[in-house]
Amino acid sequence: MDTDRPAITWTLGPRVDRAEIELLGERLQALRHEQPDRGIVCDLSGLTAVDVVTVDALARLALAGRRLGCRLRFERPPQRLVLLLRLTGLDHVLPIVAD
Repeated sequence: MDTDRPAITWTLGPRVDRAEIELLGERLQALRHEQPDRGIVCDLSGLTAVDVVTVDALARLALAGRRLGCRLRFERPPQRLVLLLRLTGLDHVLPIVAD
């Protein structure tokens, strides 16, 4: 993987619905296929509605990224998401970078 190339930025928001989870996985796979030598940064700053579905979607994306051998990182999470990740115990599992 070429670490000198900038990562692809992918913005999520304003909410993630359960019906979208599979589509998000497909989008991740397409980004990985289009640019296999670049990492992907998932910008979470656009999320205005955060709930357990959001946490589920991010956990599934992280797992899919690992399976694809993708360098995936989540950035700029809303404070409510950070708190929810702590509550669920996933704050140590998901690669989230807070401001």
